[in-house]
Amino acid sequence: MPRIGENSNHPTPTTEPTDPPASHTPSTDTKSVTTHDRIENNGAHALSTPQPHTHTTGLRPPGNTGVHTAAGVSISNGVAAAALHGAQNVQTPDQQLVELQLLAVASAQKELAAGVKEIGNTNTGPRVDEYAKEARMNTGGKWCGYFTNWNYAVAAKDLEGRFKGPSLHSKPKACYSFLYRSYTNDSGSKMRELDTLRADHEAAGSTRQFFVFAGSQGHALAKSLNQPCVVADDYRELDIRPGDTALWDRSHVGMVESYNKETGILVTIEGNLSGRVRRMEYDLKNAADRNQFTGFGRPSLEDFNLPEVGSESSG
Repeated sequence: MPRIGENSNHPTPTTEPTDPPASHTPSTDTKSVTTHDRIENNGAHALSTPQPHTHTTGLRPPGNTGVHTAAGVSISNGVAAAALHGAQNVQTPDQQLVELQLLAVASAQKELAAGVKEIGNTNTGPRVDEYAKEARMNTGGKWCGYFTNWNYAVAAKDLEGRFKGPSLHSKPKACYSFLYRSYTNDSGSKMRELDTLRADHEAAGSTRQFFVFAGSQGHALAKSLNQPCVVADDYRELDIRPGDTALWDRSHVGMVESYNKETGILVTIEGNLSGRVRRMEYDLKNAADRNQFTGFGRPSLEDFNLPEVGSESSG
């Protein structure tokens, strides 16, 4: 049932890290487990589920593969090839979103394999600067969010679309954006604009989602904004999947590569850790690991602004 919290001030953003916590180690685990569990709604709006739309032909095949990925390597192989094949046969908006998220993960894996890193401790470098430019930000900023944004943009561009949100420039902006609110503008007109965006996404059958642990910073934020989120009481109820955005209390942003709800093992690919792209593993059975996460965000299919071919809808 709904959990409504009192109003609170904006959380104070902290400096984004350049090094991972000492207790966490890089991982090579790429196992992906995605299941569905209990959800709870928080706030005035009910959390939407995919509407009974059907699409007969799915997403447009890629027209520019290989242009956007590291070292000029085409994204349409391995996991990405399976995603592209599935994208042409899926029917529901959420199934289409799954395929887009897999493409984003494949992009992150290629950036990792290419050994992308900054020059010294400058937050700049040939590839890092491209991340910033894709995010329409100046070079030299903390780039963990730019990296995650880049991978969504690759997924969209390889299907002739354009990633247009949510904002991933920083952890606070991302949290608010997944909740259909603005971290920098709380005017009534802006909130009405974002409520309209949510309604448009709902009508299309795919809304942004924000997943939190009960009592977390993200849970408190959703309460204060009176916005819905998916609440998990423990790691087995956390219903995240590959391609979701991971958000840390320490003002850090990364991408979920896999999550196993049975074991609690979360694997991420993150930018700006020790000045490079790294794969990390977290054990969410462990309170110390679990409690550092503000929450996890999932974009809407509509955020990718994709063209469709011969689509039909009913319902």
